[in-house]
Amino acid sequence: MATGKTEKIAKWCSIAFITLVLVAGVMSAVVSVRRRGLGHAFGARTGSATGGVGSWLMLTLAERGDTRSQYALAQAYEDGKGVGKDEAQAARWYRKAADRGMAAAQYRLARMYQTGRGVAKDPARAVVWLRKAAWQGYIQAQNRLGIAYDEGIGVERNEAEAVRWYRKAALRGYVRAQRNLGLLYKFRKGAPPDYVEAAKWFRMAAEQGYAPAQNHLGILYRDGLGVKRDYAEALKWFRLSAEQGCSGGQCSLGAMYRDGWGVKQDCAEALKWFEKAADDGDTWAMMQIGYICRDVKKDYAEAVKWLRKAADNGFARGMAQTGDMYRNGQGVERNYEEAVKWYRMAAEAGDDEGQRLLGRMYENANGVKRDYVEAVKWFRKSAAQGNYFGQFYLGVAYEYARGVKRDYAEAAKLYRKSAEQGYSYAQYNLGCLFLEGKGVVSNDVEAVKWFRKAAVQGNKEAKKALEEIEGKK
Repeated sequence: MATGKTEKIAKWCSIAFITLVLVAGVMSAVVSVRRRGLGHAFGARTGSATGGVGSWLMLTLAERGDTRSQYALAQAYEDGKGVGKDEAQAARWYRKAADRGMAAAQYRLARMYQTGRGVAKDPARAVVWLRKAAWQGYIQAQNRLGIAYDEGIGVERNEAEAVRWYRKAALRGYVRAQRNLGLLYKFRKGAPPDYVEAAKWFRMAAEQGYAPAQNHLGILYRDGLGVKRDYAEALKWFRLSAEQGCSGGQCSLGAMYRDGWGVKQDCAEALKWFEKAADDGDTWAMMQIGYICRDVKKDYAEAVKWLRKAADNGFARGMAQTGDMYRNGQGVERNYEEAVKWYRMAAEAGDDEGQRLLGRMYENANGVKRDYVEAVKWFRKSAAQGNYFGQFYLGVAYEYARGVKRDYAEAAKLYRKSAEQGYSYAQYNLGCLFLEGKGVVSNDVEAVKWFRKAAVQGNKEAKKALEEIEGKK
């Protein structure tokens, strides 16, 4: 009897022991999965038996509602680690974890809705999930929600809300939010910029070593915005940014050497930094290299190479400048038709110089049949963007009835816009209209004022006009 009881006890002890071993194995696998991620758990793809168990376990836990497992599974599908990359499955599992209140999953799901990966792009739905995560204090979501309100993506633009969410993240030391808050104050829409506040937030991020913010802070010191102009301080921040590989900082530092601001002018050093930025794909840097090769080194072939490279990377001004090289026969054989092609590409991409230059080609019948109406069309587009050349040539069209009905008042208005930007030919033409009383009330004093502005810049016609006026006295 005692022996039978002993055997039963031994049997149950054995079962209990085996059960404990199995439970311990399962818990160990869970901890392993949670700590190391699915890259290890889904080892079945590489033939690992342990990975196969982990794979099955992760899926089982996820299906039973374990939020961490759901999130890890979503990450695996999103990154293609341990499983085939499947963004739709990633979104599905992020959604399950997000529905159970996991802030990180809510944020990742929002990003998928913003970018249209794994789900149909839906900025408004993205904002819903960003808000849920942001309210839980998820710092990246707070920053992204600030961006949504700042740019009006998925929600009506609201600067106060943008500031509110940026600030929440920024005060917790999140450098991207600090930088974004600085940009908001620097480039305020519908309100004057607050450079002092911008400098404050840029500095917070810059002092944490965030390269883009270091560049922005340097720009404020360079231009004397919100801080006293200090080229040495600007150089310090540009260099810190540039040495971290930030193309913006490299461009800013290169420009300081190119222009001799705070340092001895040194085109070789400027080229060094521009080339670093260009190697990183910065098209503005490519343009600067092109300009130095063309205007300083007089190496037109090299200039064409860099301007064309910027153009081929979609930089509209690069297209316009490539057109210039073909029009002028610099580094390439002169070819007006090719120039028109590049000007048109730039113009259609919205570049105001490309529009103005294409208009000039139509006006002068270079590479295309003369067409004043078409010229006016492009001058108007350029002028609308504030291009003083475009304003001047459109004014000429109105004064001389080229492609439009003659309208001296409109010509005077356009000349004034160009003249106020310092263009001497517009200043001279405006002076002539005041002298003759065309489109404006005749006013010799006003005419002399504009002639003098033009003459100071070396405009010979303006100097001659002033001499004639003085000779009549």
